[in-house]
Amino acid sequence: MQNSTGIIWICFSLLLLISCSSFHTTKNQKELLQNEIEKWNQFHIEGIIEINYKDFVFRKHFSAQKNSKTFRIDIIDSALFGFNPTPFISLYVDSLLYIKKFPEFELEKNTLPVSFSNLDLEKQFFDAYKHLKDNQIKLSDYSLHFNEFMAVKYFQTDTVKVYFDYNQANHLEKITVMLEEKTIAVFYIDKFTKEIQNIQPLK
Repeated sequence: MQNSTGIIWICFSLLLLISCSSFHTTKNQKELLQNEIEKWNQFHIEGIIEINYKDFVFRKHFSAQKNSKTFRIDIIDSALFGFNPTPFISLYVDSLLYIKKFPEFELEKNTLPVSFSNLDLEKQFFDAYKHLKDNQIKLSDYSLHFNEFMAVKYFQTDTVKVYFDYNQANHLEKITVMLEEKTIAVFYIDKFTKEIQNIQPLK
C-alpha cells in the first residue's frame, strides 16, 4: 500500500502540472509560452518510469494521455520481452480524481475530495502570462520556471519539485519528480505527441 501511495504522489505531481533565445521580444515570448501551454493541454506520452522506494528501484512502462477535459496515466507491469502487459496502477481525472490499483483490490475506485476544474490550460494562458517575469511564473502555492525556449524547466511547490530535461533539439527526454528533496521517480520519455486516442474512464 505504501508503494502505491508513493506512485499516486508521482502521478499527482505530474498533474500539477497541467524555440529561440533569451533576447526574444515580449510578443515572441508570449507566443512561445502559448505554444508550451498548448503542448501540455493535449498530449500522449509513453516511456519508462523508474520508481525509488526505500532501497529498491522499480522500472515499469507507463502511458499518459491528456486533453482539455480529462487526464489518464497507466503504469504497466510486463513480463519478459514485454509479453502479457498488465496494469499496475491507473489514475484518471475529469472533474475529480479516480485511482484504480492492482492487484491488491479486484476493483477500487477512489474519488478524492479534490476538484480539478482547470484541466483546460489554454483558458489559463492570459492569467499566467500576467505573472510571467524573467522566464518565471510565481504564484502563492507554486512556481513555474522556463528555459530560453519557454519550455518548462521546473515546477515546484513547498514539498514537490519536478524537473524537465531536454535534448539539443529541445525535445523532452526526462522528467524527475522529487518529494521533500528526495527523488521518488524519473520518467524517461520515448514518445511525446499531440495525437491522443480515446481516453477511457476507469471501470
